[in-house]
Formats: sequence, C-alpha cells, structure tokens
Amino acid sequence: MEGENISKDNLRIALVSFQNAEERVPSMGLVYIATYLIKKCGIKNVRIIDKRFEDIEEEISKFSPHILGLGPMTINYEEAARFAFNFKKRYNSPVIIGGVHISTLPDSMKKCFDISVIGEGEETIAELIDLYLKKGKFNSKDLKKIRGIGFFYN
Repeated sequence: MEGENISKDNLRIALVSFQNAEERVPSMGLVYIATYLIKKCGIKNVRIIDKRFEDIEEEISKFSPHILGLGPMTINYEEAARFAFNFKKRYNSPVIIGGVHISTLPDSMKKCFDISVIGEGEETIAELIDLYLKKGKFNSKDLKKIRGIGFFYN
C-alpha cells in the first residue's frame, strides 16, 4: 500500500463489529458510518465485517484495508484493542475507534488505536477521510484542526 495513489475510487475502509452472537441486531453505528461514507462521501469500498458471521482476520487479509474502523461496546473493548494491536503489527494502516465506549470514556483510549472519534461520528469520519485522501496519512498538525477526536500521533 505504500506509495499507492489513493482516491475515493480505490480507498478501502473496513469497519469491524465485535458484537456477540447473542446480540441479534446489526451494529447500527457501523451501518450509519458505512452508509454516510458511501452515499455522502463517495467512498466506493467500505466493508462491514461482523465477527458473528465472518472470520475477521481472514476477511481483513482479503480486503487489505487502508483504514480500519472499530466501534466496540465496553464489553468488547479489550477484544477490539487486542485485534487493533495485532492489526497494527501486520499492516501499516491507521486504526480509528468510535462508538459508545470511547465516547463515554475517552481517557480509556489505548495506544493501539490511532484516533478516537467522540460522539456522533458521521461528519467527523468524513473530515478524517478527506484529510487522509489529501495527505495519504494522518499527522498531529492536521488532526488538531478536527473537532471531536483524540489521537496519539506525533
């Protein structure tokens, strides 16, 4: 992916749901984000990968996302953190976390996550994707201009 010319047409974003099998409703937050990215931002390659139905590791390996988005609940936060840690070791791609847990407890953000989106995420994620498309990466100078996020970049 290094050196790849990234555009709205070839940017790949994976949104991963860590919901348990007992939770029979789709992860609506990820559905909202995916729909917003596709309909409002024109991103063509957005995938929701749901651990209840798919092997996350296998699907991530096949899809090879430029950006990984996670929205775990508190009960799944540690599982999401372990996944993000292993993902970062394998891929050189940013990991963005959003959802109820990180919005309620932003100080719980771990270093395996690059950026946290606090509160409603549709417009914030659009700003982040726009920045990524322009710069091909995230840096703290540019991230400081985006409201409603936390980050660990230098």
